[in-house]
Amino acid sequence: MIFAVFGPLFAFGCNGTSNTETGSTEPRPLKIVLCTTGMVGDLVSAILGPEVEVNVLMKAGVDPHLFTPSPRDISLMSQADAIIYNGLHLEAGLSQTLEHMEQNKKQFVYALATGLTTEDGLIEVAAGKYDPHFWNDLELWQVAARKFADSLGERYPDQAEAYNARAAQYCDQIQLLLDTSREQIEVIPENGRILISAHDAFEYFGRSLGLEVAAVQGISTNAEASVKKVEVLVSRVVDNRIPAIFAESSVSDKSIQAIIAGCKQRGFDVQLGGTLFSDALGPAGSGAETFPTMFAANVKTIVDALNTTP
Repeated sequence: MIFAVFGPLFAFGCNGTSNTETGSTEPRPLKIVLCTTGMVGDLVSAILGPEVEVNVLMKAGVDPHLFTPSPRDISLMSQADAIIYNGLHLEAGLSQTLEHMEQNKKQFVYALATGLTTEDGLIEVAAGKYDPHFWNDLELWQVAARKFADSLGERYPDQAEAYNARAAQYCDQIQLLLDTSREQIEVIPENGRILISAHDAFEYFGRSLGLEVAAVQGISTNAEASVKKVEVLVSRVVDNRIPAIFAESSVSDKSIQAIIAGCKQRGFDVQLGGTLFSDALGPAGSGAETFPTMFAANVKTIVDALNTTP
């Protein structure tokens, strides 16, 4: 249990800088903010502005579904003035840690999924359980950005106007990205707009851009892909003559290679269309180091692989 092992470290790290201890009722000033994923970090950095140091816990290629914090990670979390995370159980290995820190109220701990509903576009996958990959719906990502700015403004009212202005600027950038992406997807023949990837991280992406989506694993990568699921997808690829399927940067390509091999046994050569950035930004030099460039890179990879128009 993460909480049980690192509880004393939390107490030390948080109490050392607690406003409660000093008797202050003012919220802790934001100097250092820690975000769980690169996508979260991109949004948070845009809204907080350059005067705040924003760090990311999970680096390029790290699967947030499987991430468990090291003692050093816990120390970084306890030292931060605020921790911003995705939520909806994306960071499953951090759930107890984050809950503990939220309850202590010694830091600003906030999930970007806070306040999002199915009316906003959240996808419910089971009763009370939601798909956490909502950054792939750029309209929903804008809603999350505005809600985050509002929450910051309530906590730091003297900065509310600046937060809202930066959020509006960021949303304009994201809306332009959405408009451009939809135009690019249009070049794929309608009957070829089928995206098959390693795990179910692209439902929001597909809904937003007009793609059918299928995956070997579910919304979490905790469970191994079943042989039956691979067989079903092999049949779908062969029957629909899907030209390419996609690996993911933070997930093993074992299941995707199994589909390619299964299709070959049935006399159809499906191509590996490339590697998509699903749950993490790309490393330095990849051209996908920020959220907008990551999203644009995914769109380009998909269009290049699925556009079979001569």
